This record gives sequence, structure tokens and C-alpha cells, in this order.
Amino acid sequence: MHPSDKIKNAVLRLYESMSNGDVSVIERLFSQQSGVLAIGSDPAEWWVGYAMIDRVFKAQFQGGTTKPIIASDLHAFAEGTVGWASERRTSQLPNGKEISIRETFVFHQEEGEWKIVQLHVSLGIPNAGLFG
Repeated sequence: MHPSDKIKNAVLRLYESMSNGDVSVIERLFSQQSGVLAIGSDPAEWWVGYAMIDRVFKAQFQGGTTKPIIASDLHAFAEGTVGWASERRTSQLPNGKEISIRETFVFHQEEGEWKIVQLHVSLGIPNAGLFG
């Protein structure tokens, strides 16, 4: 495996498109092959298939987010036609509260382009808060 600027740049394009509400970039970054999956931080956010992911992302990011999404700890790697990335960042909610966001991405190279086949977002919650 080796570090991959192409994978890193794909994640940065996703963040920029989500910030700006440019859903056409989101459409081009996700694979349209069967098995593509996006998992959000809410237990109900489990989206299987390109059509569902496309619909959800258009609804969530049309018009953009209130603050730019800025990478702070992004790492990306590739081996053959498979790539992956991980990110830990802080995001500020509209009410001013900051939350810790963790993301992982799995990419597959399709016709020379890196496409997201799995995205997983989780919120960093200390074990003490969960288990006491």
C-alpha cells in the first residue's frame, strides 16, 4: 500500500462540493455499481445503492452547508484498484456546538477514476459518556 494524493483529492472534492451544494460533483464521486453504501451518524442513516445515496445527498447538501468542511487529519492510501481514506475533524453546528466527526471511505478505481464505494461517518463519543 502507498499514500495516495488522488484519493485524498477525491475526499477534498467531496468536502468542497458538500460545502458549496454542488451535487453534480457528489454524483460523479460515488460508484454506480451494486454494493455502494453510505452510513451516516444517525442509526437510521444506512443508504444502500447509488440511487438512494444520490437522493439523500441532494436533499442534505443542495444549497451547501453553513460552514466550509475543512479536512484536518486526512490520510489516504491505495493498493491496485482499491483505495481508502480516514479523517478526524471537528465541525461546528449552527448552534455553535462543536462535534468530533470521524469518517472512513473505501474507493474503487473504475475506468481510471476513483469512486466511493463505501462511506461511514461516526461521532466520537467518549466511552465514559456511554458506559459511565
